Amino acid sequence: MGRQAADARPRHTLSRVLVRWATGRHWHGRPLSDATFFCDGTQGEPGWWGAGRESRWRLWAGWKRAVVRLAVVAAVVGLWRWRTGTEWVLVLVGGPLAGLGLWRCVVAVRLWRHRGTLERPMASALAPFLGVPPRTVEAALAVEPGFADAAGGEHVAAVALPDHWAATADQKATVEQVIHARLGVDLKYQWRTTAYPMVLNVTRAPTPPARVLFADQRALMEACPPGRVFLGLDANGEPRHWDRSLEDPMVAIHGGSRRGKTSLLLSIAGQDIRRGAERVTAVDPKRVSMLPLAELGPAVRLYNDPRNVEGMWQGIAEFRALVEERYDALADDPTLEFRRALLIIDEVSQCSGMWSAHWHRVRAKGDPAKPPVWDDVAASVWMGAQANANVIVAGQRLDYQILGGMLGSFGVRLLAGYMPQDYARLVGQPPYIRSQKPRGRFLLYAGDELDWVQLVKVDDPDRDFSAFCAWVREGLQGAPDLAATGGTGTGDTLAGTVLIVGLAAAAGHLSMSPEAFKKARQRRPVPGEIEAPDGRPAWSPDVLTAWRTGRGAGVSS
Repeated sequence: MGRQAADARPRHTLSRVLVRWATGRHWHGRPLSDATFFCDGTQGEPGWWGAGRESRWRLWAGWKRAVVRLAVVAAVVGLWRWRTGTEWVLVLVGGPLAGLGLWRCVVAVRLWRHRGTLERPMASALAPFLGVPPRTVEAALAVEPGFADAAGGEHVAAVALPDHWAATADQKATVEQVIHARLGVDLKYQWRTTAYPMVLNVTRAPTPPARVLFADQRALMEACPPGRVFLGLDANGEPRHWDRSLEDPMVAIHGGSRRGKTSLLLSIAGQDIRRGAERVTAVDPKRVSMLPLAELGPAVRLYNDPRNVEGMWQGIAEFRALVEERYDALADDPTLEFRRALLIIDEVSQCSGMWSAHWHRVRAKGDPAKPPVWDDVAASVWMGAQANANVIVAGQRLDYQILGGMLGSFGVRLLAGYMPQDYARLVGQPPYIRSQKPRGRFLLYAGDELDWVQLVKVDDPDRDFSAFCAWVREGLQGAPDLAATGGTGTGDTLAGTVLIVGLAAAAGHLSMSPEAFKKARQRRPVPGEIEAPDGRPAWSPDVLTAWRTGRGAGVSS
């Protein structure tokens, strides 16, 4: 009987309660009056206003209760997500007087918090340099609550200066440093010290354009100087580049999800492929981010299967072998010049954790604690610049532990969606600069210089890279060949013959490790081997395939 009684009770699941609530019914589902959804009731159970008296809420038609409830939700959502329209929502809900009164209360609370968390501490910091008490500075200081979202040229703050203040150059510089450190955005200062009262007006410095589209920047990308890659436009509308002639040209990209990292990586790789890059090795544990690279020709080697960690490691090892081969060639002829090679590791934070977990499963007793792949990455980072090979890593968190202790070797850094601790770790230059919200807006740190850049958007509409890929393939038709550049790698030509040049390229063609190919070649030379213009061994693809088919089972691959 107890169980039957329990089963007879109405079940108030969350979904049922929400449906009743949104349709104007009582949350428990029981009718408390004779009201319907469209008509008010005339009698019901006693409500809140005393025994024997029905409440108006219970006698209301269901649609009236639904309107009130949904209006309250709209007001709460407006206060949280849509502040510019909340005033009108409150006016509609509570009428002109009640709505505006409630809005004034909301504004007063926000202003009180703004003054307590920003203006009062800033006044205390400025007081010693202005020579007046903090309360006096607080009364003379006004900072706009929405200063972080202000557009370039908009007023963000003002300070009424004391009449006795000397306003020397050093004093002005100190005041500017204090304000900049507190607000953390790029600012411009207008000093009025030749008339009384003296005032400092602060405006938001110009910001880069909201969007920089590939279709509008093709000419700039095509005219990019050698050794540079077009990134985007700065606040003055001037092009900004990745300059690979810098002392530490390797790139580290820090950015949260949906910040534009993938578009940036594809932009860099595509521009180099269009110019005839020899090798672009891309590691993508998310599988789909770098897929458009696979359409851009034989120079691309994409490793995007997170279940095949060994394959990722093999691709990075081959890139290191390519760098070492170039150093061997430079030892014989220091005048050699090589075509560009790129190693791109996307979501390096995820890769680091995934590689460590895999190494923990497979490593033998006596092996090092750190996966050996980091030795290959380190060698490529430290040796690549002279061999015209560059490494780019991107992730949602970058630090020395994740990058195997190599963070300091990445001299070019791009940041978006960062926190103060990220800025301190990756930049370190005071004062702290707030992250800007637009997608594709990155802080470029290179050569101790900081500048905001709006990156070129190569996917338009979102995630459609077809126009950019077509532009890259179009440039491949005029890419330089081996004879013109002295480069090496798969797909080079010599006297009209397609060749595979260099030990690393041959090993990759045969799906062997470079060390295994070297040992096998020493035991049984490859027939038909010729010498390329740079002195390196070269073979046709058919010769290599035939050699491997008949090489015997004694050589491990």
